[in-house]
Amino acid sequence: MNATKMAAKSLRDIRMNEGISQAELSEMSGLTQMTISTIETGRRKPKIETVEKLAGCLGYEINIIFKKV
Repeated sequence: MNATKMAAKSLRDIRMNEGISQAELSEMSGLTQMTISTIETGRRKPKIETVEKLAGCLGYEINIIFKKV
């Protein structure tokens, strides 16, 4: 599994552990639910800024997302 897919899994795991739905994260981040879904499933390679935005919305710093990788 490559780093992008592993980071996507990390984002998904954190989101679920926090009890936040994709719809809620969509509202928090301003990204569409479809975008979040495609990132989490590894079908889309997000820009680093997008990962940073999602991490921030979840209350994490971006380095935590990649440490979990």
